[in-house]
Amino acid sequence: MDGLHIGTPPFHFMEFKTIYVHNYIELSKTRSDDNFVTSPRFRCFGNNEWELVVYPGGSEQYVKPFVQLRHCSDEEIRVNFCIMLFEGNYGDHFEIIGTKDGIFCDTFRAAHHRVELPDISNEGDDYLDGGTLFLRVGLREIREADDDLVMPQCQPAYDNMAVFLDDDTSDIVFDLNGTQVVAHKSIIKAHAKEFYVMCEASSMESAMLIEDVTPEIFKLMLRSLYGGIILPTEWKSNAKTILTAASKYGFNKLKYDAEVWYAKSLQFTLENVIDVFLEADGCNWVILRDAAKKYMCEHAEEVLKSESFDRLRESKSLLIEIMTGALQRNKKQRTE
Repeated sequence: MDGLHIGTPPFHFMEFKTIYVHNYIELSKTRSDDNFVTSPRFRCFGNNEWELVVYPGGSEQYVKPFVQLRHCSDEEIRVNFCIMLFEGNYGDHFEIIGTKDGIFCDTFRAAHHRVELPDISNEGDDYLDGGTLFLRVGLREIREADDDLVMPQCQPAYDNMAVFLDDDTSDIVFDLNGTQVVAHKSIIKAHAKEFYVMCEASSMESAMLIEDVTPEIFKLMLRSLYGGIILPTEWKSNAKTILTAASKYGFNKLKYDAEVWYAKSLQFTLENVIDVFLEADGCNWVILRDAAKKYMCEHAEEVLKSESFDRLRESKSLLIEIMTGALQRNKKQRTE
């Protein structure tokens, strides 16, 4: 899509499409299911067609403005996708505002693929360039036949490692139980806006206290914002710790990467799968949740007999989802 390919890209290759919403401020901000604008359809992964729907005033169910990714073809497909916003006033880059993993077919619930937009109320907003809102959709196909999850290995499109942990140019300091770590607010704001809101009031003279993350892990998290790569050995040792910290402090891109690494490295058993499933569901770790659910569907009879099964009874919706998946898998096996 955005770019030309020589040869056939691997299935896990993430493709991008940029959507331009012109005169965004002038769009009606009425909160209604009927108040939306839709992008032209675009193709990705063979003949699969997609469109992005923008609700600038929210809907009857959702108060805040949001976008939905819709699949317009009959073929069922499972993808991971992310929605990014271009920030015109902070350099040529896109900020990830949401990542999701889901199955798209003609009966999918669009609400599951909803990503909230920030409040944009005037022409001078950071996200607008000449009144135009730039949205970028990234799509990566997930194939069940290729059982392995794809490990994030992409080099970021930005590189600020030359000033990483630089005392002379930094303008904010973090206190991690007595260890001080410096950083740049502009880089934090560009790549982790939620975390920037948390630390905006801090400075070199007034440190932000972080008591639940070690200095080593926090430096890895910051390194990701500066364009540095976290090595496979570091991921294997720290994926769960990074995932927990990135989720709490709003490092959205890092959260996705950590979730993939953790889901890949985790060995599911009948003793741990329900605990993992419930934790992932409570933390909105979709990739990990689906991996645990897949294991439970494949071992449905054993899960039903396990001592931990009673914990699933607390949530009827989760129980129904798992049992439905098990029935579908058994039906598929009988027809093959």
